[in-house]
Amino acid sequence: MASAPSLARPYFYPQKQSHHHRSLAFLDRSIQSLPFNSPSHRLRHCSLRTLCFVSSVKENIGRFKKNWNDFTSLNYWVVRDYNRLVNDVNALEPRIQRLSDDQLTAKTEEFKGRLRQGETLADIQAEAFAVVREAAKRKLGMRHFDVQIVGGAVLHDGCIAEMKTGEGKTLVSTLAAYLNALSGEGVHVVTVNDYLAQRDAEWMGGVHRFLGLSVGLIQRGMKADERRSNYACDITYTNNSELGFDYLRDNLAGDSGQLVMRWPRPFRFAIVDEVDSVLIDEGRNPLLISGEASKDAARFPVAAKVAELLVRGLVSPVLALLNDFLSRIIFILTNPCRTSSLSLVNFNLSACQFCYQHYSVELKDNSVELTEEGIALAETALETKDLWDENDPWARFVMNALKAKEFYRQDVQYIVRNGKALIINENSEYLSDLLTKRKIPHNVLNARPRYAAREAEIIAQAGRKYAITISTNMAGRGTDIILGGNPKMLAKEILEDSLLPFLTQEPPDIEVYGEPVSQQVLSKVTVGQSSLALLAKTALIEGKSWSYQDAKSIIAESMQLSQSLDVMELEKLVEEQSEMYPLGPTIALAYTYVLKDCEVHCFNEGSEVKRLGGLHVIGTSLHESRRIDNQLRGRAGRQGDPGSTRFMVSLQDEMFQKFNFDTEWAVKLISRITNDEDIPIEGGAIVKQLLALQVNAEKYFFGIRKSLVEFDEVLEVQRKHVYDLRQLILTGDDESCSHQVQRTWESLKPDD
Repeated sequence: MASAPSLARPYFYPQKQSHHHRSLAFLDRSIQSLPFNSPSHRLRHCSLRTLCFVSSVKENIGRFKKNWNDFTSLNYWVVRDYNRLVNDVNALEPRIQRLSDDQLTAKTEEFKGRLRQGETLADIQAEAFAVVREAAKRKLGMRHFDVQIVGGAVLHDGCIAEMKTGEGKTLVSTLAAYLNALSGEGVHVVTVNDYLAQRDAEWMGGVHRFLGLSVGLIQRGMKADERRSNYACDITYTNNSELGFDYLRDNLAGDSGQLVMRWPRPFRFAIVDEVDSVLIDEGRNPLLISGEASKDAARFPVAAKVAELLVRGLVSPVLALLNDFLSRIIFILTNPCRTSSLSLVNFNLSACQFCYQHYSVELKDNSVELTEEGIALAETALETKDLWDENDPWARFVMNALKAKEFYRQDVQYIVRNGKALIINENSEYLSDLLTKRKIPHNVLNARPRYAAREAEIIAQAGRKYAITISTNMAGRGTDIILGGNPKMLAKEILEDSLLPFLTQEPPDIEVYGEPVSQQVLSKVTVGQSSLALLAKTALIEGKSWSYQDAKSIIAESMQLSQSLDVMELEKLVEEQSEMYPLGPTIALAYTYVLKDCEVHCFNEGSEVKRLGGLHVIGTSLHESRRIDNQLRGRAGRQGDPGSTRFMVSLQDEMFQKFNFDTEWAVKLISRITNDEDIPIEGGAIVKQLLALQVNAEKYFFGIRKSLVEFDEVLEVQRKHVYDLRQLILTGDDESCSHQVQRTWESLKPDD
C-alpha cells in the first residue's frame, strides 16, 4: 500500500508537513500506535483512502466544470481569437523590424492596394498592427505590449476597451485608427476637450504621418475652409462638441460650399476617448445651435416681473402643519428647561393659511409647470387671453423666467462681474473670486473656452509645490498631474515667454489663447548659461514679421524637430546653415538645453512634494455619479505617487433636495445644539447614506437616458430621411435634383 512506508517510520522521526495536511498527519500518528493488522487499523486506513479518493474526485469534477464553462462561454472564444491575433503579430515582428523606414512607410500603399484587390481589413489586421507597433517604436520610442494589441483589436471590433491607469490607451488608439484609415473613408478620434485632441494629434499623429497617412485637427475658432481640409484627412482628431456642431451646421447649410464634412457619408469609423464621459455625462446635454436674436427680446424683462408675482407651491396644508409640529417637538427635546412656555397644541396656525399654488417645480430635471391658478394670474398680468397664442406668444418667456428664478442663484449658478451676469461652472469661478479676495494665487481649470486654451499649462503646474488649482468635474480628466511639474510644458512656456516678444508684435487674443497662468508663489526654474546664450542668440534674429499664431507654430515645429534629432545633429545643422542663420534648428537646440534644466528642476521639486505628502484633492460637493467622484479622487496617488483626498459635503446642497433626501431636520437639530457650523459630521453611516443617494441619482439619470434613446430611435428615422434628402439636393446635379423634386411632388399629390 502506498501509505505503508510512512507507517513503518518511528513516531519520533521528523516529517515535513504543510499546514493543510495537519489533520492527515495526526491521523497517521494515531494509526502507528495500533497493531498493523488490527481490525481498527484496517478500518481507519480504509477511511483514509476513501477520504483521499473523494477529495481527488471532487477536485477533478470542479476542474472539469470550470473548463466546460469556459469552453461553452462566448468570452472564451473571443479571448482565444484575440490571443491568436497577438501570436500572429508577434510572429511578424522580426520580419517587420528588418524593414527600413522607407520600406515601412511603403507598407501603407501596399495595404491599400490589397484592399482594392478584394482583401478585407481582417486579412491584413495582424500585419497592419505589426507595422504600427514598429512605427511607434521608431518614432515615439514606445512598443505596443500584448495587452495593447488586444485593446486595439477590441476597438476595431466596435467595442469598449476599458484599460487601467498606465496601460497606455492613447497608444492603443493608433492601431485601430491606422487599420480603418486604410480604406480612405476617414477616421475620427474623439476626445473630451481641445487640449487632448491637440496633444494626441501632435503626439500619436506622428506615427500616422510616419506611415504616410494625413492627420487633421479640429479646434475651436477654425474657419470653414480649415475644417473642410482637416476633415478630408485620413485621420482627424477633434472633441465631441466640435464634431457634433459641425454635423448640425452641415445639415443647416444652404449650399454645398458651406459643407465641411465628408458627404454623403460623414461618419464611417470613430474612436472615442473617455467614452464614459462623452456618451454618458455629456450625452445628457443636447447640442443646440442658437438662431439670430429674436425681435421679442423685450419680452424677457416683462416675463421676469410676472415670474416674481407667481408663488411656488411645494407642500400641502397637512404637510405644512406636520412640519411645524415636528419642529416644535425637536425644539422641546433640545431645550427641556423652556417647555413650560410652549404648548404642542397651540402651535402656529399660520401654516394652515396655504396660498394658491401658481406653479410647481421638479428639481430632478430642472423643470417648472404652471397650474391653472398660475396661468390665470399670468394672463391677467400680461393682458392676454392665451399664453400660447401663436400671434402673441408669452408661454415660453414666462416658463424661462420661472426657471431663472428657481434654478439660477447668484454666486451659485452665476456671478455678477462688471455689471454683467456670467454663468459659472460648478462653483469654480465663485471659489476663484473667494481666493482672489484673500489674495491667494491659484489657477482655474474648467470647460470654459478661455480656460481650456490654457489647460495644458495649468495641468503642467498643478503638481508643483504651493500650486492651487480649481478644477471642475468635466475638466482635467484624461491627464496625469506630474508631481514637481511637467518639464516639457515648462520648457515650452520658457521658450514662448522668451521668444514670442521678438518674433511677433501682435498681442495674444484672450478668447483664443486664454488668460495667462498664475506664476505667483511657484519657484522659478533656473536656466543654465548655455540655454540663456541660445535664447539670446535666437532673439537677435530679425523677426516681428509673423503673426502670433505663426510664431507659436514656428516654436511648436522646432520642438518637434528636437524630438527627432539629438543635440549633436542639431548643432551640426546650425553650423552648416550658419550663413542662413537658421531659426528652426536654433530654437530646437535652445529647447533641448532648456528642457534639461527643467527636468532637473522638476525632479528636485517633485521629490520635495512627495516628501510633503503629494497631491491633495479637496471635493466641495458630491456629483450625481460616483464614477466622476472616483475619477477626481484618482488624480491623487497615481502610479505610486503619494496623495490624499478629502470630500466636504453640505447638508444643504441642491442634490439632497433634488432626490427628496430630507436633511432639514438634521440642520435644525445641529443648529440648536451648537452654533459652530465648522463641526464635521463623519461616520460610516453617513457615508452609506451618501452612497445610497448617488445610487438613486444614477438610476434616475439612467432612466432618462434610456427614455431619450427610445424616443430618439423614432425621430432618427425621420431625421435621417430629411438629412439624406437635403444632402442629395445640395450635392447632386440638376437632373437628380429635378427627379427628386418630381418624386416628392407625386408622393404629396392626393389620390384621384
